[in-house]
Amino acid sequence: MSENVPSKGPNIPKGTYEELPLDRIVPGKNPRQNIDQQSLASLAESIRRNGLIHPIMVQPTGMSGTRRTDETYSIISGERRYRAAKMIGMTTIRVTIRRPDNESDALALALAENIERENLNPIDEARGFLQLREYGWRVMDIAERFGRADSTISNSIRLLQLPEAIQKKIAVGSLAPTTGRDLLRYMDNPELMQAGLDLAEAGVPQKKILKLVESGSRASHIGQAKKKEYGDPIDFRGLRHVPIGEQGVVYLFGMVSHELGFLIESVQERFPDCEGKRCVDKDRGRWERVLIEFEFESGSFRIHGHDVNGCDLIVCWEHNWPDCPLEVLELKSAIKQLSSAEKD
Repeated sequence: MSENVPSKGPNIPKGTYEELPLDRIVPGKNPRQNIDQQSLASLAESIRRNGLIHPIMVQPTGMSGTRRTDETYSIISGERRYRAAKMIGMTTIRVTIRRPDNESDALALALAENIERENLNPIDEARGFLQLREYGWRVMDIAERFGRADSTISNSIRLLQLPEAIQKKIAVGSLAPTTGRDLLRYMDNPELMQAGLDLAEAGVPQKKILKLVESGSRASHIGQAKKKEYGDPIDFRGLRHVPIGEQGVVYLFGMVSHELGFLIESVQERFPDCEGKRCVDKDRGRWERVLIEFEFESGSFRIHGHDVNGCDLIVCWEHNWPDCPLEVLELKSAIKQLSSAEKD
């Protein structure tokens, strides 16, 4: 192993906070491959209104260890915040300066920051792990550095063997990474791979997909899955079925938003989905502004690659993200409470 490759991940000294001019900062190697312009504009507006919550992380470009050779800094993590700050005309930005010993340590820092902030989709995350492997890190090194099992790291990197079109579906959240890994067994048979993809997109449960592909009985199941247009039965103010997608969540939230203390001001196509107000003191008539993202499941927020800095609240039907750093309003629970109150 190269002397620059740590056996247990980089042990990098904590950084110091400073305010640096934007013209002394340059982009670095970013694990995120694509930066959505609409979400970037939303982040810029959030920073304009609320200020920069999290400083970006940089390193001196001429740095080796702690030996300073110039005053230009490259971004380790926070390129979206850097771009958003430039969009709104900021001239300086708050940074934390780190001094990694080598390029692979800098990449590990960038990847860790993005993963911990739930900012990477599964494909970008896999590319980051692969880059570390190319720097000479072992799978066990990466696993220990990021608190994952060895098999999790290996399976993540394997996603990059899939055709580009399927990788894109995983990146945008329309295909589960676990289903993508199942499809890897059909790499030498494009017809079966497409059959598995068709079943997944039709909503067939993952456990059934491989069996149906190999049995050849996929066509009828695709038809049956596509026929499911309604959620499970429910009896709530004339609503007969639970939502089956994000649009249903938006509709249901509109029904109960006032009772839950919210006032919707606008719903938009870009991230975040909604701007509104929340009542924080009913007696005094005090409200606070809130940025809301709608998801069917809260975990889809990170799959879609949204930035936690650009949103205050996730409104979903089902909350399935235990370590979510944002506030979550689960409508399934809210509806139960409202129904119980009406019956009392």
